[in-house]
Amino acid sequence: MQAVFSNQTEANRAAWATGDITTGQAGIVARAVAELPDGIGAEERADGQQILLGRATILATDDLRHARLLVGRFAS
Repeated sequence: MQAVFSNQTEANRAAWATGDITTGQAGIVARAVAELPDGIGAEERADGQQILLGRATILATDDLRHARLLVGRFAS
């Protein structure tokens, strides 16, 4: 399970490490992926993460939080 979780967060860590997203944005994306229901597979989690990472560079933090909720809603 930890290897799956690690793979799911690698894109988030890379975006943060290169300065593409802030620490706050990285936290929002990480929480969004972690809070997805157990029945959501790794591919869908990665897709949701990529959507949020793409939006993180153009959305204000509050808007990214709202997008996080939408990803969770559509995933369930």
